[in-house]
Order: sequence, then C-alpha cells, then structure tokens
Amino acid sequence: MVLSDAPVNVELRIQKINAGKEAKKKLVTIGIRTDELLLKISDAKWGPVLVKPLSHGNSKIAIGRGIANKIEVGYEH
Repeated sequence: MVLSDAPVNVELRIQKINAGKEAKKKLVTIGIRTDELLLKISDAKWGPVLVKPLSHGNSKIAIGRGIANKIEVGYEH
C-alpha cells in the first residue's frame, strides 16, 4: 500500500520509493528512506501527510500527497 492510504497510528516500514532520483535524494535528507520505520500521524483527505520517523526522536515531517503516493509501506509486526 502507499503511504497516503496507510492507517494512522500504526508502525509502518518503508518498502520502496517509486520517485525520481532528485525526489529520493530530498527524502533521504529529511530521514525518509527504504527500511525506515515511521508512524503516520494525520489522515486528512487533503493537504500533506504528517509522519513521525521512529528513529528521529520527536521530529514530525509533512510529505506532499504526490510523493506520499509514491512511497510504498507495509505493516511492521
């Protein structure tokens, strides 16, 4: 499933990022990379998706819907 369709308050692991080279580079600089654990903390149907990378303390990151639709995630058990 893609990040924008994932449920809120569930640990997710990034499996794949289906974006171009520059977009991937920008995501890496903000801590979004393959195998990263994160928690989606907002589920508004419009606006950015708000996530909290679990390896970065209390930081929260807003990701645009277009990019969130290119980030494949799975449930972390």
